[in-house]
Amino acid sequence: WSQKIKEVTNDLSNVARMDNPFLFDKAKNKVNDIWHKHDDFKHISPPVIPVLVAGNKYDLFAKNEPEKKKWVCRALRFFCHRNGYGLAFTSSQEKPTMNTFRAMLSHYLFYQALLPSKLEKEHTRPLFINIANDSLSSIGQPKMIDPSLANSIKDVGELWIHTVREHFPNAKLAPDNLPTDFEEETEEKASEPNKYEEPKIDAIKKQKDAELEKYRKQVERQRNLASHSKAAGRKIAADVIKMHQKNFKLFTNDKQIISALDKLANHLVLSWVAYLENE
Repeated sequence: WSQKIKEVTNDLSNVARMDNPFLFDKAKNKVNDIWHKHDDFKHISPPVIPVLVAGNKYDLFAKNEPEKKKWVCRALRFFCHRNGYGLAFTSSQEKPTMNTFRAMLSHYLFYQALLPSKLEKEHTRPLFINIANDSLSSIGQPKMIDPSLANSIKDVGELWIHTVREHFPNAKLAPDNLPTDFEEETEEKASEPNKYEEPKIDAIKKQKDAELEKYRKQVERQRNLASHSKAAGRKIAADVIKMHQKNFKLFTNDKQIISALDKLANHLVLSWVAYLENE
C-alpha cells in the first residue's frame, strides 16, 4: 500500500509542477526544511504533498494481544516514517481519536498548530505521529519468530512485513492491484449507488445538484446574450462609421478634414467595440 500511495503522490506532484512551478518549488523547499535536520534524513524519501495514513477501527484492533499490537504498530511506524508520512489511529466509537485526527488534518490542510500533547507513539494507545516526529532508532528492528528467514531477507521493509505476517498468520493481505487512479474508485462507488443510503444527505445533494444546474443554465444564458450583444455592437459600429462619413461630406468638401474626422470616428467606434469584446 505504501508503494501505491507513492505512485499517486508522484503523479499529483508532476501535475502540480507543471501547473504552478513556483508553488511546487516552495512546497518542496518547505519539505526539505522539515527534514534536513532530522537524523534519518538520508533514509527518508518524503513526498512534496503531505500524506496522513489513517488506521481505522482502532476499537477492534485494541482487542489484540499486547505483543501483536506492538509489532504491528512498529511496522506501521517504520513504513510511514521511511516514506515521510504521518500516522493516526481512529475509531468512530472513540471520540478522542476522531478529535485528534481532525486536529492533524487541520494541521496539514490549514497549517493550524498541533499540540505535542496530542501525539502518541506507545502501542498500548492509539498512535498519533506527525511527519518527521518519529525516528528509526525509537522504532527499533523487526523481530521475527523464525530467525532463519532473517538471514535470507536483506530489505528491512520485507523483514517488517514478515514480522507482521508471523504474528498474524491468518490475516487477509491487501491485493496487489490496488487502484492508483481516483477514477477507478469513483467507478466502483458509482456501481453501488444505493449501498449506503443517507436520506438527509441524499436530499441535500439533490438540492445542490439542482442549484448547480440552475447556475450552469444562467451562465450559459449570459454567455449567449453577451455573444449576441457583441455581434450587434459590431454591426452598429459599422453603421455609425458609414453615417458619419455621409454627414462629414454634407458640411465640408475639404478632403483632409473629412479624412481626419473619419479617422477620429473609426478610433472612437473601434474603442467601443474593443470594450464590448472584453465585457
